[in-house]
Amino acid sequence: MRHRTPGFTVIELLTVIVIMGIVATMAFPRLVQEGTKLTVRSATQEVAAYVAQARATAIATGRPAWFVRDGNVVGVSTTGDTTSFVQSTDIQSKHGVTVSASANPITIEFDPRGLIPGGVGGVLPIVLTKQDARDSVCVIGMGRISIKECSL
Repeated sequence: MRHRTPGFTVIELLTVIVIMGIVATMAFPRLVQEGTKLTVRSATQEVAAYVAQARATAIATGRPAWFVRDGNVVGVSTTGDTTSFVQSTDIQSKHGVTVSASANPITIEFDPRGLIPGGVGGVLPIVLTKQDARDSVCVIGMGRISIKECSL
């Protein structure tokens, strides 16, 4: 009578390793794509926070405040000048995401009530892209900030 030692043969182990390699190879591009989408979403949330901060600064100080986008740098200014930010960040270097809008630089003014002077007849989109992933932040109506209601 022969006793078999419990365990796996080399052939069985190699088969499992090959199958795991094939599955990992198929899943990797999808994981990279999802990671890119999450990066763009994170950058979108940060840009929306800057727009909201500009609006909140105007309300809190009782003076106009501006959201300013100059290239890939976004920030809040209390003078409307792109060189004198209260706070700013470079979205490209931080997230690897490109920020674009209808004009460069784009400046959105909020009056002391948190409204856009004269109102906005439409939507002011700020578009963020990285590879194939794309998202946007919009200032709608009289100063409302939206991520979900933006149509690209």
